[in-house]
Amino acid sequence: MEGLKDLGGALEFGANLTQDLIDVWASCVSAHDSLTGGAAMWFYIIHDGLSDAVAFEGDPAPLGLNESSVGNMLETTLYITPNSAPEWVSKPTVTVNGG
Repeated sequence: MEGLKDLGGALEFGANLTQDLIDVWASCVSAHDSLTGGAAMWFYIIHDGLSDAVAFEGDPAPLGLNESSVGNMLETTLYITPNSAPEWVSKPTVTVNGG
């Protein structure tokens, strides 16, 4: 029998705060909020140096604003609360900006 895993609460992903990120993350949260009928949103962590990816079902939190300093790049933290244990899977094919 497999033991229970503590998913540990929300995962944090640091990012530069850009208008593109704001737009994409807002679309992600909106799409998640409109899920019905037991549908779930899955997230993949893909890294060039790994042959596989990590996948998990989760809930994205709306974007906030972190502390900032004058003259520095604006940064933020994306929060995703996992609803399933992470799984190692084959890397999905990713298309960026239609390319």
